[in-house]
Amino acid sequence: MDDDSGQVILMMAIIIVICMVVLLLYLNQSMLAGRSSSISVMNFPKDDIRELKKESIAEAYTIGKLVNNNNVSDKGKAYNDNFTYYANNITSLYVEKGSLINITSTPGIENGKIVNATVKISYKNGETTYSENIIILVAD
Repeated sequence: MDDDSGQVILMMAIIIVICMVVLLLYLNQSMLAGRSSSISVMNFPKDDIRELKKESIAEAYTIGKLVNNNNVSDKGKAYNDNFTYYANNITSLYVEKGSLINITSTPGIENGKIVNATVKISYKNGETTYSENIIILVAD
């Protein structure tokens, strides 16, 4: 009589070990995926983009209001000169943070007054690229 019950126990132990190794590999991969996605979320510069957008909208609106309230013969040129000054300053600040930005604005003029402004924002920091066009109402 052959006694092969030891072989069955050994075979079952090997199968269980292989299953445990496969499960551990899946668990390890899921932890790595969760970690890398959380790092991506942390590296996304949402606060920089929000701040840039908020400040650019406020500046375009303020410049439009000031130009409309002053007796300037060429309102478009006055608006563009002031916004270019702002854009150059803010670009210098973001370059020091390691980000490249480009902000432009075009005023919409009707009946000698600036009624709206289109602000174009581009943001790049090596990992993230963002661009948006925003139309701001300026007229009273």
